[in-house]
Amino acid sequence: MKIAMLTNNYKPFVGGVPISVERLAKELRKQGHKVTVFAPDYGFDPRYGQVEEDDVIRFQVTRQKMENGMVYPKLISREIWKGFKEHEFDCIHVHQPMFVGTQALYLGQKYQIPVIYTYHTRYEDYLHYIPFFREEQAGMWRKKLIRFAKDTVVPGYMKWFTNKCDLIFAPTPGMQNRIRENGTEVSMAVLPTGLDDSFYIEDEEKTKTIRRQYLGEEKNGHLFCSVSRLEEEKNPIFLLNGIRCLKEKLPFSFRVLLLGEGSMRKELEVLAEQMGLSDTVVFLGNISNEDVKQYLYASELFLFASKSETQGIVLEEAMAAGNPIVAVRASGVEDVVKNGINGYMTEEDVEIWSDKAAELIQSPDYRQVCMEARKTAEGYRASRLAAHAETLYRQCMERKEEMRYEEHTKVGKNILQYLFSGYLKLLKKTVAIEWQEIQFVTGNQVFGFWHEDSFLMNLVLEELSGKTSPVDVIVTADTRGDYIEHMLQACGGHALRVPDGFAAFGALKKILQDSYEQTRSIAVALDGPLGPRHEPKKLAFYLAEQAQESFVGISVSYHGCLRLFWRWDHYAIPLPFSKISVAVHDYGEVNKKQIPDLPTRAETSECGILLKDA
Repeated sequence: MKIAMLTNNYKPFVGGVPISVERLAKELRKQGHKVTVFAPDYGFDPRYGQVEEDDVIRFQVTRQKMENGMVYPKLISREIWKGFKEHEFDCIHVHQPMFVGTQALYLGQKYQIPVIYTYHTRYEDYLHYIPFFREEQAGMWRKKLIRFAKDTVVPGYMKWFTNKCDLIFAPTPGMQNRIRENGTEVSMAVLPTGLDDSFYIEDEEKTKTIRRQYLGEEKNGHLFCSVSRLEEEKNPIFLLNGIRCLKEKLPFSFRVLLLGEGSMRKELEVLAEQMGLSDTVVFLGNISNEDVKQYLYASELFLFASKSETQGIVLEEAMAAGNPIVAVRASGVEDVVKNGINGYMTEEDVEIWSDKAAELIQSPDYRQVCMEARKTAEGYRASRLAAHAETLYRQCMERKEEMRYEEHTKVGKNILQYLFSGYLKLLKKTVAIEWQEIQFVTGNQVFGFWHEDSFLMNLVLEELSGKTSPVDVIVTADTRGDYIEHMLQACGGHALRVPDGFAAFGALKKILQDSYEQTRSIAVALDGPLGPRHEPKKLAFYLAEQAQESFVGISVSYHGCLRLFWRWDHYAIPLPFSKISVAVHDYGEVNKKQIPDLPTRAETSECGILLKDA
């Protein structure tokens, strides 16, 4: 499978989305798939450097950058378009709805491949990165516009975008419900970001080194940890206030390692000093993904305050290292943290949050909670989730192929139906039908005809309906029956769709009931739907027997027709301005064990391709 992944942010930028993209791509490649990541070209940034990687195509971005290092991709990227021309991708997995998102929709349509989108981010919580949407700098009217954007514009755009995709991945069941409530109607599935196997393995020497570095030789010292970007949406000021309260409530000293970088770092460092936390809180900045897990294994408790998470990858990472969680209740968190089991989540209240943190670290059940945290993390192994993603990709591709086939079939079917109905109208005006042995009886009857005469029977049954009672024709429930039903409707008839197998019994029972309750006759192709030719099936006679109605056989002769000899039934299509002889034979009451001998022709003349009056 060849998979294109499109993202607005990727390594060296540090964040949840780059981590998610990298891990999924890595595991899919391990399973033998070709994954090409289309990611921004950051150039050289002293904060991050530049990372070169195989199977990553970098595209150009605008010069302007956000304060946190995110970039603005161009609306149309030549590098992405060129990459799609050079590769034949089977599907597109896009990770943002803007910029690369709109390009993904276009390319999916252009190359007729499915577009899958992972809902990583609640974008209404990130508008403050755009200067116009900063409320502290806004007047009354601009604040109203900002609120309108958050409450209406962003959700409206997300609804539009998600419904243009073929499949939506939600990182948690809670987010799936949230997306559905916003109006997304397409197929959805839960697919969290996974953890590679290395997260479940502790490097004890590195762990000891980290604890020694930050606790010294204090063997009974306590080390806590938090991992997040130092930005407003991650709620870092609340975290510092919570740590200050926790310091007052614990009878022992501890240190908190803050892993992550962001535009608020300097502000937070000053605030920590003002709170008297300079010796308690350590700002470590960005730590490589490979090393983060070592800091987590060195810690005993994971502290979290973010309110904007869709999943919170770091929560699973912390649990894999055996860290119980103390977090603020939020989407994403609710699907991972189970109160009293693998940690606690509280309302955004400093006192309550710090109380739970103090309670947990001093609890006699602390070790049990650690074990439950590890157990929770086992469900997030990347290899298992990548296998699930592969299955969902294939299902999506199959659905896309079916839809494409149905669309093509629909176009072809519509053309054929138009031609058939048009030709029937021509025959109505030009063909002369001569009735032989006419013995019409009013009331309900069962009519039987040969399958080769099906085209003409649209006109014959139309006349029969006017001379006896309305006639319903039994038609297969598959695609073949669609054409027949359309032609019947063009002649004022009605089709009774009967499925194959056991389901047919229920349909036939209803047909008999409706025929009994209403004055309606039934017509059946005797040797249909698939022959052999001129060997009558029992259906028509069974219906006549059950309904206790007369069986009437219909035979036809053509004085000019087009006959399709390559078909099993030698299907006949009458020619305009020709004569047709129709014989009607009333056999009275019959049963399926005593099938009468039916003539195959109304007269002895034969006809072949364009044969006239033999």
